Amino acid sequence: MAALHRAVRGGDYAYCLDIAHHMAGQHPDRPSGVRWLEDEQAVRGWWRNLVAARQAHLARP
Repeated sequence: MAALHRAVRGGDYAYCLDIAHHMAGQHPDRPSGVRWLEDEQAVRGWWRNLVAARQAHLARP
């Protein structure tokens, strides 16, 4: 996460760091500058559900 944070530090792609944290089920260690259209809890849930669905798909025989 630290390398990703350095890569997106400028701002245009800061949402990538938020998404990576959401997908990993982690909370960012600093406040995000990203303004989502929905609240953070909803966005986190969407990304976590996407990860869970993908993992379930990959686990199928």
